[in-house]
Amino acid sequence: MDATFQRPDFSLSRLAIGGPLLASAMALGAVFALYVAATFAGGLTSFPAGRDDAAIAEDLVAFHRAGEMALRGEAGAAYDPAAFRAGLADHQKGLLWLNPPHAYFVMAPLAMLPYGAAKFVWMALGALSLAGILAAAKFCSRPFFLLALVSPAMLISTMLLQLGAFIAVGLAAALSIAPRRPILAGVLLALLTMKPQYGLMAPVFLLATGQWRAIFATAIASAILVALSAALFGAESWGAFFEALKTVHGPFARQILEGTATFSQTAAKLGAGDAARVVAQIAGIGLGALVVWFAARRLPANDALALTLLFSLAAAPSAWIYDWPLVIAAMAFLAGRPAWPVMAQAGAGALWLAPLIPTFSDSRFAGLAPALALYAFTAVATLWLFRRTA
Repeated sequence: MDATFQRPDFSLSRLAIGGPLLASAMALGAVFALYVAATFAGGLTSFPAGRDDAAIAEDLVAFHRAGEMALRGEAGAAYDPAAFRAGLADHQKGLLWLNPPHAYFVMAPLAMLPYGAAKFVWMALGALSLAGILAAAKFCSRPFFLLALVSPAMLISTMLLQLGAFIAVGLAAALSIAPRRPILAGVLLALLTMKPQYGLMAPVFLLATGQWRAIFATAIASAILVALSAALFGAESWGAFFEALKTVHGPFARQILEGTATFSQTAAKLGAGDAARVVAQIAGIGLGALVVWFAARRLPANDALALTLLFSLAAAPSAWIYDWPLVIAAMAFLAGRPAWPVMAQAGAGALWLAPLIPTFSDSRFAGLAPALALYAFTAVATLWLFRRTA
């Protein structure tokens, strides 16, 4: 055996990222998440053959229905709420299909499976995504993996059967491998345009680090996906998608929605009008881009990647608590930092626990808590990491 080989450290000492305050918050989050999972175990462990018997909150139902329509040659009609909901049970009529047409490359194969099998595959791949996140961050810790697996972030994402874990691993992997494998990074980022709102900071990071090959690869791969989706699912599906941006996305985004964590939604929950909401969102995106640019140019790679992931969530025009696996990814990249300041530990702990608050409460504060925790830790982490390089 090579004398330089070192076995991964799976000891409990690898758990204490940040310090005891953060580790305690992670453990507390696991306790509450397991309690919620046990309370709703019937839905989590139910794998019905048909969508009609799925739990009311499972967004995988929408993905499965969209894939079914694409296979039937009705890809464009999926963006019509009436046509889309015609194939759903009464308790699922609130669901919509909002992703661009190249997302059918994922949803159509999914729809070939019975719903229960699709749900099992989705959940299994979500768990494996955590391993991918740790691999991207080069942080090999079994305790951290297990606590992340039973974290509030993964609980909500898994219960709702959303794309959060896949977005997190894709973005973390793409940005971390861009210097070594720019073509693969570009392909991953192109795939992530199936949920484009989380990709606003990626081009800023790539531009700041001079990853031109990854940028070109992303553009080419994205164009290929669009062309292939138009050829296979019909060019009219893209027309229907862009029309839905005005008629479905717009009115939906203007609602004040629980579980959201955007600058626009936060402003609305604080009483701001439509114009102020737009200004808040644009300002948030601009601030995020500025910080990511300087982080990518001045900070060590892992610190810059952590801030990019945090701002990818914080500045997204549409962000929900089921996308909190991006927080797990950011923490994984910061895990190698010894002795976090108390404020950083406290902020990270609050952010780790934040998805639980709207789960247990429907108060006004509960609706604001995830976003405020996200902004607070992102600000603390930015000041802390830049101060270390001053």
